[in-house]
Amino acid sequence: MQDKCFVFPTIDYNVLGHRQEATPWQLKDICPYCGCVLDSTNKTVDHIPSKALIDKPYPANMAAIPCCTSCNRRFSLDEEYSSVLLECVKQQSFDSNVFSRESIKRTVLHTPSLLETVRRRVRFESEDRFSIAPDDDRFKAVLLKLVKAHLRFEDSMFLIRDDSIRLSFDSIDNMPEPDVTRFLTPFSSTLLPEVGSRALESVMIIQEDNTRQIRYCSPWICYQKDTYSFCVAVTGDKVKILLHGFLCVSAELFESTN
Repeated sequence: MQDKCFVFPTIDYNVLGHRQEATPWQLKDICPYCGCVLDSTNKTVDHIPSKALIDKPYPANMAAIPCCTSCNRRFSLDEEYSSVLLECVKQQSFDSNVFSRESIKRTVLHTPSLLETVRRRVRFESEDRFSIAPDDDRFKAVLLKLVKAHLRFEDSMFLIRDDSIRLSFDSIDNMPEPDVTRFLTPFSSTLLPEVGSRALESVMIIQEDNTRQIRYCSPWICYQKDTYSFCVAVTGDKVKILLHGFLCVSAELFESTN
């Protein structure tokens, strides 16, 4: 079903031009993950998404936001774990010989204990079928980080608490057809994104069928085909991510966090 993503309005990430670290006036000097003040002693750059979740060659214009060194290091192990977890679930195997991503093969060769950790954390549905457990805290932490990073970069959101994000994810093959269509349909609104935000660069104007109503669409942005695509709502409160062509991630803010 993964190719259905490209039935809907989609922009190739590479055509968006310069997408490097957002300017200080947008992000201020606050870590988007813990809220600490950034300065020359603790400031680093966090790529969106993590390089662990995508393949080489990386886009030349990778998006990035400032964050603190502590958060960047803290998430690194969870991102490595999550990348292995995704590959195991996608291939329905813990055998690294069948993995399609060479980077994951190298990771488990270097750290074989990761495979056993992943095996303990998946949810077995039958002898030959398993999925990501919904209460996997390490994986959820990575997804929440991605959501915050996209909202920070695209919509200049300031600081978002974990408990203000309603997060869900499921395999595209497990979802009913109407839910798949709903997930893959880009967000739309009668409002434009904030002037000066990155989201305004990619917004599309659409007209509702049989009406004169004009709406604004936030298209899917294809970061790497079959690996990572995302869609951020014009209203700056919703994010959808398609991971490795099979995992549908949805997130929504349910209270003001500005």
